[in-house]
Amino acid sequence: MLNAFARFLLVSTSLSPLFGAVAGDWLTGAYVLAIIFLVIAHAGAFHFNPVMGLLGYHFYAVKNGDGVSHLLISRIELRRPGRDVTTVRLAHGIYLHTGGTDD
Repeated sequence: MLNAFARFLLVSTSLSPLFGAVAGDWLTGAYVLAIIFLVIAHAGAFHFNPVMGLLGYHFYAVKNGDGVSHLLISRIELRRPGRDVTTVRLAHGIYLHTGGTDD
């Protein structure tokens, strides 16, 4: 079942060719960029720098004791769920793994 926001995006993107025929290419481009921005802003996804992935960092969605999701960045691949790890806070909801290897 689609929520209201998803239905809005579906209808608005299907109407985008009509805007291009009336106002020209620049308005269509701006409209599509605005829709992309809205999708990203309301997706609830974590944002990270893809270059860090190329440098060997791994990204994990983890939950704290209160059930709040955070982004965990680690140089090593963490394979055991449910284990406590040592971290430092980089920003709101973003933590860097500083502990040892995943035994």
